[in-house]
Amino acid sequence: MEYGKCRGIERGMGRRDFLKAATLLGATAAGVGMLAGCAPKSASEAQAQTAPAATGGLDPADVDWKYETDVVIVGSGSGGTCAAIEAAEAGADVVVFEKDKAMYGGNSALCGGYMLAAGWSTQEEITGYAGDTGEAFANQMLRWSQGLGNQDMIREACLRSGEAVDWMMDTGRTYEGASPLPPVWSCGDTEADVVPRSVYNHNAYGATEGHMATLKKRAESLSNIEIEMGCEVAHILKNAEGSVIGVQLADGSFAKARKGVVMACASVDNNLEMSKDLGLMQNVWGLTLEGAGLLAPGNPDMDSNTGDGVRMLREIGAELCMQQAVCMNDSINVGGISDWGMSEILGKDVNIHDSSNIDAILVDKTGRRFCQDDAEWGYVVHECAQAAWKQGFTPDDPTTGYIFYVYDATGAPFFEMKGHTPDTCDTTFSADSVDGLAEFIGCDPTALASEVERWNSFCEAGLDADFGRRANMAPIATPPFYCDVVRPGPMGTFAGAKSNVEAEIIGLDGNPIPRLYGAGCIIGGNVSGAFYFGCGWSITNTVVWGREAGRNVAALEPWE
Repeated sequence: MEYGKCRGIERGMGRRDFLKAATLLGATAAGVGMLAGCAPKSASEAQAQTAPAATGGLDPADVDWKYETDVVIVGSGSGGTCAAIEAAEAGADVVVFEKDKAMYGGNSALCGGYMLAAGWSTQEEITGYAGDTGEAFANQMLRWSQGLGNQDMIREACLRSGEAVDWMMDTGRTYEGASPLPPVWSCGDTEADVVPRSVYNHNAYGATEGHMATLKKRAESLSNIEIEMGCEVAHILKNAEGSVIGVQLADGSFAKARKGVVMACASVDNNLEMSKDLGLMQNVWGLTLEGAGLLAPGNPDMDSNTGDGVRMLREIGAELCMQQAVCMNDSINVGGISDWGMSEILGKDVNIHDSSNIDAILVDKTGRRFCQDDAEWGYVVHECAQAAWKQGFTPDDPTTGYIFYVYDATGAPFFEMKGHTPDTCDTTFSADSVDGLAEFIGCDPTALASEVERWNSFCEAGLDADFGRRANMAPIATPPFYCDVVRPGPMGTFAGAKSNVEAEIIGLDGNPIPRLYGAGCIIGGNVSGAFYFGCGWSITNTVVWGREAGRNVAALEPWE
């Protein structure tokens, strides 16, 4: 793999620093190749230029091509790198353009590298669970989608998920175990759905050892892949017949793609205004609270993810597919992955005290519970966002979006361990009575006291009659009492282009746009619903659809 000497736009990555020092993948031996090249020009300057390919036809003979290759890939994350590997192994020459100057791999380099899958070759060996199938997995995920997204793609992703994990292992990735997703009763889950599918390696994660490091190493072994860091793509280019023929960079230069382009960039993650325009309510809530200082350390994403891909796709008449789901958790890690409900077949006791919301309940500004707060974390955070909007949240006043944990002295040590105490956090409050918390929450003291009393009665009975919670059924009865504001940490949105099971991007006329493919979060709306499906779902889809896109674009005959 060759690293190009293209210099682009300076991008801040200051919001979340905890992993950054370990994730400057390009700043190794290849780092010297990132220091000079393209003249720096802001994206706004480039976007202001006339882009004839965006609104009409372009004669390739009239273009001064700086780059000429078979396949152009926009974005170096897991989807883009998987596409690059597959295309290169099929014999195509590939150029990957990465907007960020230093961070190879985007959000994929910052994540834990989980994959959510069924039926991979070592599932029984590392979990003790036998007989899992992609079909069973698909049935659950389709229920969770609630009819949203592309049902064929969701099913296909589940059916191919085991193969995707095996391909990663063949590429060099290792896994040490898998956890089940806590069930979501309102989506029709049963005990049979509590299966260890979220496969991980806690000893090898992040950019230097984990998922992206494995893919990067494989890409580096292929001489027909070139990586251009700090090169922001500004426009997708089409000819007079409507076929995609390349891209224009933010510095005004052009890259020819003789076979096609794979869009593999992020969605609108850190673009609040675009999120508002597109009606992405959960992301608006998360970004608003984050922007008000309610940061959630440990939930990383790239600050350079600002919706460029969505803008480019709209520019050329791509159909959009957007879902409310956001990969988002909070600083306490509400919900979460645990051994909750683990089947006895695994040879271990059921552990109902491993959910992250230890000895706490979630309430809105009326002091009422609103969801099954031991469910899969993507579902719980979505329900928090929904509750915030229902109670009158407005982005102009972040406090209107507050959702609260309520707990007692028994649960306090867990929050203290996370750095949440009345002395260290202005959003953590304590009182000698439950009624005393109501002033901070802004609710009727009687309503809050009644809700806590009701919860305590459920704990005594061993049954949550309202929402079916089973983990951490501990009463809130020991003073002092506490409330703590939920701090959402957005890590990735799923709004972008409509696509199909061939990873082709669909135009407004309902047909595939010739020579344009998609992978990663930019097509994530097709495989999402109202809430994020849990640790590993996004990475699994980047592998499945990145590989599909890479194979298919490489199989095309060049247009010249």
